[in-house]
Amino acid sequence: MGLNSYDGVISLQTISWLEHFRGAFRNVFFNLNPSWFALSSLFYEGNISAYTQVHEYESGKVFSYNTYSITQVKAFAEKYGYSLVKYKPFDISVDLPKPESSDLMGTFTQQIVRNDAVTRLQISGPLLMSWYMLFFRKT
Repeated sequence: MGLNSYDGVISLQTISWLEHFRGAFRNVFFNLNPSWFALSSLFYEGNISAYTQVHEYESGKVFSYNTYSITQVKAFAEKYGYSLVKYKPFDISVDLPKPESSDLMGTFTQQIVRNDAVTRLQISGPLLMSWYMLFFRKT
């Protein structure tokens, strides 16, 4: 490995708060040049991305929760020599209580039955939190 290369890079719950994933991915690929890149953030398995601006009027905060298309992220990474080896939704195994105030963002879980198994959706304010873990390897 060269001077500006690393075995791997891990990004936890960061990409979704950026305006676009492309700049962050480019910086990782060019500046860090890792053999692998693992991240968790908000993703969607289809070819759709969602850019959500949240206005929390009670606190005066404005921020983003962006959900990126795995299809688009995969295609972008391939242009820079990285292949998507594996991705998996994050299945939370604990119940998170609903926040007392519905006027402030706060993550909670809602149990649902899917394919005869109980699973949990993560929700924050009005948003479904579709957390995924992705693993890329340099080709």
